[in-house]
Amino acid sequence: MNIATDIIKKIFYGIDCNNDSKDLRIVSLLFGVCIVTGGIYYYNSNTVSLIIFFLFTFFIQAGAYFIFDFISKRKLIGSVIYVFAFVFIIFLANILITLQQSIGVEGLDVDISFMFWFLTPQSAMPYFPFYTYAILLISSFFISSAVYYFTMVIYRATMTFLLMLIPLAIYAKELQHIPLILIICLFILYFSIMSLNTPRRNLRSVKIFKSFKYYKAISYFLISSVLIITLIPKPTIVANRDYIESIINANELTSKFMNTLNQLNNKSDGGLFFNFQNSNKILFYVESDEMINLKARVLENYDYSDDSWSIDERYIYKYFNYYSDNLNPNDFINIIEKVCKDNQAIVNKYNLNDFLNADEVDDCKKNINIIANNFSTEYLLVPTGLSQLPDIPIDDLVATTGGEVGISGRKQFNSDIKYDIEYHSESIVNSQKVIKLITQFNNENYLDFLNDLEKLIQTHFGYSNYAFSNAQYYTYKQAMQYYEKTYQEPSERILKLAHEITENKFSDYEKAKAIEEYFLTNNFTYDLNYKKDVGDNVENFLFESKTGVCYEFATAMVLLARAAGLPARYVEGFSVSNYSNKYGCYTITAKESHAFPEVYISGYGWMSFEPTVPSNETDVALSAKKDFMFFMQITMFMILIITIILCMIFVPKIIEWTFRIKLKKYSYGDRVVRIFKRLKAIFKFNECITSKEMSDYFLNKYGIDFLTSEIIFDKYVYGNKDITKQEFKKVYQQYITLLTDERKYVKTQKRLKVKSILKLKD
Repeated sequence: MNIATDIIKKIFYGIDCNNDSKDLRIVSLLFGVCIVTGGIYYYNSNTVSLIIFFLFTFFIQAGAYFIFDFISKRKLIGSVIYVFAFVFIIFLANILITLQQSIGVEGLDVDISFMFWFLTPQSAMPYFPFYTYAILLISSFFISSAVYYFTMVIYRATMTFLLMLIPLAIYAKELQHIPLILIICLFILYFSIMSLNTPRRNLRSVKIFKSFKYYKAISYFLISSVLIITLIPKPTIVANRDYIESIINANELTSKFMNTLNQLNNKSDGGLFFNFQNSNKILFYVESDEMINLKARVLENYDYSDDSWSIDERYIYKYFNYYSDNLNPNDFINIIEKVCKDNQAIVNKYNLNDFLNADEVDDCKKNINIIANNFSTEYLLVPTGLSQLPDIPIDDLVATTGGEVGISGRKQFNSDIKYDIEYHSESIVNSQKVIKLITQFNNENYLDFLNDLEKLIQTHFGYSNYAFSNAQYYTYKQAMQYYEKTYQEPSERILKLAHEITENKFSDYEKAKAIEEYFLTNNFTYDLNYKKDVGDNVENFLFESKTGVCYEFATAMVLLARAAGLPARYVEGFSVSNYSNKYGCYTITAKESHAFPEVYISGYGWMSFEPTVPSNETDVALSAKKDFMFFMQITMFMILIITIILCMIFVPKIIEWTFRIKLKKYSYGDRVVRIFKRLKAIFKFNECITSKEMSDYFLNKYGIDFLTSEIIFDKYVYGNKDITKQEFKKVYQQYITLLTDERKYVKTQKRLKVKSILKLKD
């Protein structure tokens, strides 16, 4: 037991346990451990891992302090040992880095270098355990060196403050929430170091700095100040970091980062929509006539086991100029109308009378202008009804089966690319003519209709108009092939629900709209703060929690649509919905990241849907939550104030009660001595005051004769004679009388002071 105690003392105090700086050493060591642990928390916020990190950091820095003690006594040899220790730490870190690179990360096929991992926001990265431990080793040794030197050797308040800011700067740079306990610990330890160094430097002879009361007062002040500062509600300030970001965001480095990150994009579990919601950096400027969803990538295969989407490979099936030809829905509607006017048989067969009698539709062609803001991507942001890209040479552009547009060879687009988009707005679907057309087709009768249409076009209009129906025919065949490729046997509950939702619905469009509206009418909730349990997947969302973000809504609609026999794909991109008066256009940040489904609709083509419940339905809940949090902050603040007041009232009484109980453990003589020490503390007498001086003070100020107690005290202390029980009772009674009269005296003085103030005012 004694050996363990000695080891603990040496860890905390160093080899010399009797030096005057032992308190500073403890605080300094804990300060360094807190800095490193706070920084490592950014890489892994798991509680168990955090405890392990704390323990590792503590023992590494405690060992480093032994080396620094040795260096301070033996400069030359100590410096050699320090260099050796530094090289050894780098060697161990390199082993951990190599180990991580050799084993990789489960489910990740891309090699991520250590420097790339270190410089990339961790919200965009999976967890690399051995990389994290390498950072822990290096940072522990570096931070402990700096903290030891600037607190134990040469105290520099500014450098210590800058060291304290290191973990806070990490969170601020990535716009992450800073843990409250980290802020409290760092500030308490920083001010403790400042307080402990003040008497070492300037006031070595002042005894008050060795008093327990001094440290207790500092602790109360620091804890109270930090709690009040953190609990009082503060205004929300959104900092504009665009200029800073543009400086540090070098294009070449960004392109390299994005090239690697895009390789990670073969899988998604919805984490993007939680982790990046706090980023305000503008990624794109968009000029658009309407709010719209833009496609960034398409994923095909859903995994129930880990609630994730993935894609084995992106199949490039045609060059963009072939992909975009003859997909104008207006042209297709016009050719159908021409054929139907001269062929009543096809009108009757497919029930197109209402279609012919509906009003003509307006041209649905629209334009979007997009400017990237130092953000490079592998695929362009494009809408579902993409037609042309007039500003980009199309020779090297290719389209994927998911409708993504990229460069041949998977090259990156420039991070400052500007491009116009011509597209066919889905607002055309709101016209009665289009509704009357697409509600007559499903994937069972649509192929027959296209075959009939092709024959009639060739017979009555010639080959020049054949391309319109031919484009629709191949789009339909591609969609069916996509459906067969991506179809997964759904769970029984999802299959049953899909059939219930689409029951008595004939057309593809009616089925898709029924699925979309299901989420709006069945108490589903959009909540960015909702955290799924481990093992939860789309079934939990559909049948139990009914709470999630766009990822859950899009996933659920895609799987329900596929279960209902509709080709559907899961799309991730951005919502063009945040209009900026400052820039005069829409801006896209990570907050606008969005997931949505695309469904192939017979009679039209691929169409986007929006199953995610409108944000205005959750604004009330979020507002209520903010009000509740504000109320809780005020409540906590009031509780803190009340607690402080109660402590001021009752703590002295508790201390006095405890003192009187403890007296029973001592002899009568020792009890008398402790009563005199207690009186010195209460009345703030100097330690050197004599019993005679105390007796005179009480007599002159309170009119209390303390002579009997003075004689008994001197008899025991200076006469070395035992004190009887009766003598102790006399001293104790005078002690009680003195405290009672002192309280009365204080109250009387306060009343007199108030009266004098009132008289002066009159």
